[in-house]
Amino acid sequence: MSITQNLRRNPYKGLYIGLEGIDGSGKTTQAEALRKHFASQGKNVVLAKSGRKDSGLLANINKKILQGSLEIPKAAFQYLFSADYIIQTEQIIIPALQRGDIVIADRFHCWSSVAYGIWENSIGRDYDVGLAKFILLAHGLFSKTYQLIVPDTTFFFDISINTAVERISRKKVGKMYEKKDVLEKVIIGYKWLIKEFPKEFSVVDGEGEVGKVTKEIIKKLT
Repeated sequence: MSITQNLRRNPYKGLYIGLEGIDGSGKTTQAEALRKHFASQGKNVVLAKSGRKDSGLLANINKKILQGSLEIPKAAFQYLFSADYIIQTEQIIIPALQRGDIVIADRFHCWSSVAYGIWENSIGRDYDVGLAKFILLAHGLFSKTYQLIVPDTTFFFDISINTAVERISRKKVGKMYEKKDVLEKVIIGYKWLIKEFPKEFSVVDGEGEVGKVTKEIIKKLT
């Protein structure tokens, strides 16, 4: 049975948009740009995020782990992110979609958990497709799709590692994932996902000017 047959689709009238990419790819910037665009048209927009640091029951612990001030096993961290996104889905995302609102996700947890899980499970070894499939299937990262609705359209921001690192360097606070060697493996994980699930992703050039990228996304949505 294909994994795509088990993905939980959006049955509601609202539009669910996913934004994916490595750190520094421009996801968060584009999420806000899209929110402003749709709001200017009088549409209600709800922002969702994998690994919330500013709201939700797990925000404080997520923030400490991401900033490196608290260490827990990486597998446990993935479960924390999963729990947080399930809470968001039930309390925020589904009600918004039922109302007919637009939901914009700054990473959809099931996709990002695979891309970053591939890095976490390949520490000390080279990335390989066999390992990716092992994580995807044997470890059951996609089991969370029974609780989580997959975005109607997911945009992947394709940028170079150098651009990502340069953008990240402007920030004052680093995160556990914002290192070049980490990003190199994570982007391989994302590109593997795009190859395996081509109908789920729309690739966007993330190197461009913010407004230009926003217009490209809007054009693809119409």
